[in-house]
Amino acid sequence: MLECKLNSTCTSNDDCFLIGHAECNRNLCMCAPGFETDGRTCTMDNSSFCFDGSDCRNNLTHWCNETTGLCSCRVGYEGLGDDCVAPLNKPCTPEEGCIDPDAECVDFRCNCRSGLVAEGGRCVSHHGTHIHLKARGNGEISVELDIEED
Repeated sequence: MLECKLNSTCTSNDDCFLIGHAECNRNLCMCAPGFETDGRTCTMDNSSFCFDGSDCRNNLTHWCNETTGLCSCRVGYEGLGDDCVAPLNKPCTPEEGCIDPDAECVDFRCNCRSGLVAEGGRCVSHHGTHIHLKARGNGEISVELDIEED
């Protein structure tokens, strides 16, 4: 017989029924969405429930899914705990921050920290190989290659 408590092994939601507001997730009894644990039970997470957008943490990064009644991250933002963190060059809040740990929220926008540049949605060092193409008026292209060693 399976033990019925949080983080105990389960094979279906029925195995977690006695906990209350729990479900079987990856073969462990876990709190259902919209509920949080105090270590032993699942209680309603009031910060997650909503009736409209004004009930969510902030309207910049969150939206109210009126079908489920839960606050969710807007498209393009990623959940990190209760926060919805922003991608580069998107609006952000200093409290919630940016997806890339090498970015910072300055003037409500995610930008790479000093000395880094945005490349492929991430902040990277600009040291290394640089290729510069120059077009000439006669249709020729010249290539300059700079290699910086760290």
